[in-house]
Amino acid sequence: EAAVVGLRFSPLRHEVLAACDTAGNIQVWDSCALKHMCKFPRAHRSSARCLAFSTHNEALLISGGDDSMVNFWDVRTSSKIREVNVEVGLR
Repeated sequence: EAAVVGLRFSPLRHEVLAACDTAGNIQVWDSCALKHMCKFPRAHRSSARCLAFSTHNEALLISGGDDSMVNFWDVRTSSKIREVNVEVGLR
């Protein structure tokens, strides 16, 4: 199992919790219902390091990692919206 390196609650939906790990995986839970909302296996090619939920769009989750990518996710549809290369890994 990979070590969890980031946790973040949604500021708009306080029950929604996201986690990222050293294998590049991202998981999102409904902490009240105690169930997964969505999973993004291998969301990053190396360690996923940081997470942020939008303060304006409750479905938008943003992640950054050692692979120099910033990824935008829709947690409602479990899909990647966009990927941006930032040229240097994020921590």
